[in-house]
This record gives sequence, C-alpha cells and structure tokens, in this order.
Amino acid sequence: RFLVAGGNGNWDDTSNWAATSGGASGQTVPTVADTVALDSLSGNANLTVNVSSACLSFTVSGTYTGTVTFNAQLAVSGSITFVAGMTLAGTTGPLVAHATGTLTSAGKTLPCPLTIDVVAVYTFADNWTVTGLFTAGTAGASGNMTLSGNQITCNGGYRQTGTTLSIIGTTKLVLGGGTWDSSSTGSTQKDVDLAGNVTVSGSVVWGASGNILRYVSGTITTTGSTVVASTTSTWDTAGVTWNNLSLTGASVTYTLTSALNWGGTLIIGNNNTVTFSGAALSGPGAVTLLGTTLTFNNTGGLVTTGTATLPNTALTIAGTAGFSVGTLTTASLSASRIYTLTFGRTYTVTTSIANVGTTVTVRQAIVSSSAGNQVVLTLGA
Repeated sequence: RFLVAGGNGNWDDTSNWAATSGGASGQTVPTVADTVALDSLSGNANLTVNVSSACLSFTVSGTYTGTVTFNAQLAVSGSITFVAGMTLAGTTGPLVAHATGTLTSAGKTLPCPLTIDVVAVYTFADNWTVTGLFTAGTAGASGNMTLSGNQITCNGGYRQTGTTLSIIGTTKLVLGGGTWDSSSTGSTQKDVDLAGNVTVSGSVVWGASGNILRYVSGTITTTGSTVVASTTSTWDTAGVTWNNLSLTGASVTYTLTSALNWGGTLIIGNNNTVTFSGAALSGPGAVTLLGTTLTFNNTGGLVTTGTATLPNTALTIAGTAGFSVGTLTTASLSASRIYTLTFGRTYTVTTSIANVGTTVTVRQAIVSSSAGNQVVLTLGA
C-alpha cells in the first residue's frame, strides 16, 4: 500500500491508501501481508498510527516530508526505513520490529518505545536514538537474538525480556536514561555505555568475551541491583558504585581500566580460576571468594573495609598484589581447609579474623615470610 493525500491521515482510513505510487485512494488498509510505502508522490501527507496495526515492511523514501505519528502499536515483519526530510511524532507506540530486517533511522529520533520481540537477526544500518523504552525480547523468549551494526541510544531505558534469551551481535547500547532491567537469565552480550541518569534494577546479566562496560556521564543508581558477569570483559566504570556484583566466570580475566567499586556484596569465582588486571578493585562492601585460584594482578589487589569470606574449599590467592579486608572469615567448614597466599605479597586484615567461632582481633599486616615459593594459611574446621 502507498500513502496518498486526501484522507484524514489515520492508518485505518481507506482514503489514505492506494495500490500504486500516487494512485487512486480507497484501497483496503494495510495488513501484515502488505508492504507500506511513503514516497515522493505521498508529498507531505501525514500518517497517524491510530489503531494497533501491522505490515510486512515500512519504507519511507524520496522527498517525503510528512509526519508519521505513533499513537498505537505498529508491528513490522521486515525492514523499517525512514528519511531525513520526514518528522516522527507520538510517544505511545510502540514501534515493533517483528522479524529479520534492516532498520534505517536516517538520523531521526524515535519518540515512542521500540520493541524487538522475536528471535531473529536485526541489522541497524545507522545509529538509532530512542526516546521511549527499548525492549529486546518477549515473555518466554529463549535463544539468541542478534542486533548487528552501529549503536542504539536508549534514552527511555533498556529492558531484556524472556526466560533464557541472550542479546548478541555487534550493535552497541548507549543507555542515556531510564531503567536497565531484565527478566531473562540470558545475557546482554554487547558493549554498553552508561551515559545519563540510569537506574539498574533487579538482576541483569551482562557481557560476552571482549565486551566493555563503560561509564561516560550521569548518575547511576544501583540500589538493590545485581550485575552478573561471567566472561572475560573490560570494566571502565569509575564514577559508579555498584550494589552487588557477581564475577563468576571460569578461567576468565576482568580488565579494570578504572577503579571498580561496590557497596553490597562482591562474589568472585565459582570453583574456578579468575584473574584481575588493571586498576583498583575496591569498595566498602562484603566479598565472597569462591574460586580455586584468584589472581590479583591489578593495582592494590582486593581492598575493602567489609568482610571477606573464604570458601569451604582449598583456595590459592596469587598475582602481583595481595588484599586488604576488614574482617576475614570462612564459610561453614566441613573440614580443615588450606588457603595458599603468594610469597612476598602483603595481606592485611584491619579488624579481625573469625575462625571456628573465635574472633581474634588483628590490626596488622599479614606478610608472607616463608623462604619458599609461597606462604600457607590454614583455618581449621
């Protein structure tokens, strides 16, 4: 269907639609089986999506200069193309990309929510800016949804929806406002910039190997939230105090290009090896160490005034730096455990060591003094 002038501009008005470019109006309104075109012969005719609607593709081209207003949902089962000369309006929407296709914004800001709801491949031909909420997925979704090319600036928040749905591909996400949340245990496997006043809500799973999470600007509110990252990744988030962090990858390296701070609980490892490199890992929060080998090659190692809990398994702490913690304690031990510290590093407990129900006040550095390769600290069951 082709948009033509003469009607009231509403999607559900047959007087707006022709079968050919510039043709006679009076055709049936577009359905999910129809391509929709707004072209040079549509002139400056306006179009309002006034009822929940669908089409096969939505293409604006040529010298079209009218206004498209999203007052109701428009679901497109293919490509979506805008042009620079048009105007986008309406904050209700949403605009829904409902199948594999290419999305071209032509530099226009989408004022309504954008939803990409099915597992498919979506190619962003240029950068997109969305004023409303950007949602990837739908209830019950699983598998991998691919977003490729350029970046999406989400000024109204970002929501990942599904059960085990993961969001993959090369498209970068820039969170410029709103809330970042997720109902899926799958991950957002993308570079993410925090570039506005953003609230992190609930539990979000982020990162694939090589991804970067970066703080750019704004106030990041993390109260009550947990960020889970289990792959080799880079963190550049000085300026953010995270609430809970779960860094539980297997044989992974977390590169800190600026200080990584937390105020709730930091979980490191999951019966595996974890390495930190780069800047400081510090915060007033608690720490739970669950790895078999934790290597601190970052500046200052692990630093917190909170409680560090050692696991109910053997643990080796290695690397170029040690740790400084407020209280050192253990999980409930089923047997004697050996915790191996690296020779030549400094391990400081500023308040106490809690061992088998007995608290011993210690306000001094624990410095390895063995002439051998390492120093061993044993806490009994």
